[in-house]
Amino acid sequence: VAASVTAGDLVAVDDVLAVLAAPLVAATHAGGWVLDGVPRTIDQARARESMLATMDATPELIVALEVPASEVAARLRARAQIEHRADDTEAVIAHRLAVWAREGPPVLAWYEQQKRVTRVDARGNAATVAGRVAAAAHEPTTSG
Repeated sequence: VAASVTAGDLVAVDDVLAVLAAPLVAATHAGGWVLDGVPRTIDQARARESMLATMDATPELIVALEVPASEVAARLRARAQIEHRADDTEAVIAHRLAVWAREGPPVLAWYEQQKRVTRVDARGNAATVAGRVAAAAHEPTTSG
């Protein structure tokens, strides 16, 4: 997993599910969960949904954070300066954005067909975006 993340690549479906399984079971029994950045491909989405169905833990809502790629890149550059992360180089950031541009829209479209996506404007500071996400979680989905 670490090697894929460091390179800016997507993590293999089986590895994603292996990492998620135990925490999702525990969180489901504790009342719920929020995942960030998963799934990133249709294969991951289908596999995750299958796994969640066996746990009776299908997600109620998918929140798509809408933010321009230029702002994402700026945020990652800033994070690299603060956290000194090896995976936030210019090359890895560009690669990550290219992978998301290719893989992300089909995943969102797949969930939109199920009418479970709410898109949230993620421009602005963390508190503002968190408020938008909280409000979206209390509204019906807006896609489809």
